[in-house]
Amino acid sequence: RNYIKGERLAAEVGRLFIEEGKYGCEYIRQKMYQRGLPIPEVVREYDELPAAFRLVERYFPEGEVEGPKLFRFLTNRGYRASTVREVANTLGLWE
Repeated sequence: RNYIKGERLAAEVGRLFIEEGKYGCEYIRQKMYQRGLPIPEVVREYDELPAAFRLVERYFPEGEVEGPKLFRFLTNRGYRASTVREVANTLGLWE
């Protein structure tokens, strides 16, 4: 029969979340947990920093990014605090 195994389904769902590029690791992990799926290796190895920069570029016009607003924006999308700090430091918001 054509039953999809949990691990294969989890890997596919994780890959789709990552390709969408809107969410960080914590959001993806939470959604997978809610669906009862194991956390696949592709999510564990996901480098969310480039996706965070793309989101910031898309949603904040140049010069209009404020530290607290950036922190809320990214953490609400499941990005880790370390990723948010690195984005903020790169943009010169927090030193």
